[in-house]
Amino acid sequence: MELHEVETLARTLMDEHGISDWTFAFDRATTRMGLCSWKNLRISVSRHYVEHADEVHVRDTLLHEIAHVLAGPAAKHGPYWKAAARRIGATPKACGTNPFVAATREERTRTLLASISTASSRRTVGERMRCSGTRPMYRSG
Repeated sequence: MELHEVETLARTLMDEHGISDWTFAFDRATTRMGLCSWKNLRISVSRHYVEHADEVHVRDTLLHEIAHVLAGPAAKHGPYWKAAARRIGATPKACGTNPFVAATREERTRTLLASISTASSRRTVGERMRCSGTRPMYRSG
């Protein structure tokens, strides 16, 4: 989903459920999908998550966080939160971690390994890697 679409969806859902005094933001989280911050009166979702997820999943995550607001700060993922989640159409389940993290880690690993392979193939036979500005650690004579 495009970020501007997510922002519009979040604001619409928040207004529909009577929490127009709360703000919305994207965050840099990679393992979790969303966050309800009572300290800042803000719902945020992971930029990484929304760049990989479809609208159905993003909507459910936003509704999950809105249910936290409606249930109150002490509700956690207990019965009051589950009731609020059901009432607004969210899946009443603590979701855990971002399902796209493993794929991203594998992608970063492949990129890293490819760059190492490319760098090592540029050296000629017998060439040693050496930090610039270093000198031998012994004295002659």
